[in-house]
Amino acid sequence: MTTTFNFQQDITIDGQLEINEGFAGAPGLAFQGELNTGIASTGPGEVSLISLGSFIVTAAPSFVSSNVPFAAPEAAAGTGFVFKDGLSRDTGMFSDTPGEIGFSTFGVEKMRITDSGVLSFAGVNAQVVLPLHPVLSLPTGTLGGMIFVPDEVGGPVPAYFDGLVFRRVTDGMTVA
Repeated sequence: MTTTFNFQQDITIDGQLEINEGFAGAPGLAFQGELNTGIASTGPGEVSLISLGSFIVTAAPSFVSSNVPFAAPEAAAGTGFVFKDGLSRDTGMFSDTPGEIGFSTFGVEKMRITDSGVLSFAGVNAQVVLPLHPVLSLPTGTLGGMIFVPDEVGGPVPAYFDGLVFRRVTDGMTVA
């Protein structure tokens, strides 16, 4: 059953407005004239925006995903996508150079990724923390991937994956 309400002014709802969950072809909350465009709940805690029967953006407590490319205007540190926690409205992700993504906290750039894969850090305390893996629980490697081995013979050491095994960066020997 569909019930249509037309309002000519702002309305206030005291309590909850409940709508059907819906799906891509028939969102729970749809627009008149475009019944396949609107908002649907696609799973526990998930809300999706639907356009012409296709999922566009889905938001959940642990992720936000999009089925279409999203373009935002170029922005400087402290603008772009910012986190709204009430304090740091200038903390987030931005792009001020084509093909590059920057990350800032309190309006100061802290990290940048270029289209060629260069990762750079800014600030006195900038550091890369490698994932910790003891010798007996080495992960499946990815060529060029790095880990930190805390219990290697001779002491803790960073290691890289050469395509076959993890090797210590200090001498190129296999982690054992």
